[in-house]
Amino acid sequence: MSDLAETYALATGVSIGKPEMVDAFYPLAHPVDKTILIHAFAGAIVQHGQGLVATFPAKLHDYFGEVVRLLVSHADKAGYKLYQIGGPGEPPLQGIDSLVGKTTIHQCAYLVKRCAVLVGNDSIWAHVRGAEGKPQVHIYGSTSKPHFPHWRDPAKSILIESHRSGKKPSYQSVENPKTISYIPPEQIANSALSLL
Repeated sequence: MSDLAETYALATGVSIGKPEMVDAFYPLAHPVDKTILIHAFAGAIVQHGQGLVATFPAKLHDYFGEVVRLLVSHADKAGYKLYQIGGPGEPPLQGIDSLVGKTTIHQCAYLVKRCAVLVGNDSIWAHVRGAEGKPQVHIYGSTSKPHFPHWRDPAKSILIESHRSGKKPSYQSVENPKTISYIPPEQIANSALSLL
């Protein structure tokens, strides 16, 4: 268990244990166990001036659209369908069916727990999926995988960390350059396909 988890547990008075999330059925036109879910966002959406912005833009991979493009043709041939999940206001990815803003958090948990593979960044859904011990691919740039507990099956989890040009993770919500985008889209897509 990481020092960070122990610090949080001590500060909050909550014991460390496997996280659980209540889920609620969400109907898909495609069998949920033959879906690949993509969560390409991180943090919350907040109003800033005339637009909406992410509270943790350093976790947003600039080339997630390319990841989707690489996955779609292979997934279709194997009978899988891709869906994007996320909260209201998150930017849509092209070439993928969007469930962004269309599910409650409990309905999204239902999909995350039952999909074939979840692909995304360091977010609540990485932890929920990890607690289920099911196939997942997650990417890390400004954050680092060893510092956050994942109750996961290592044989079914591919956690990809940016090389960060040899530097340590900044843990900053805004980075320039954004180190998560150093991870090649091909590596993310190939990792997801290897888990199907």
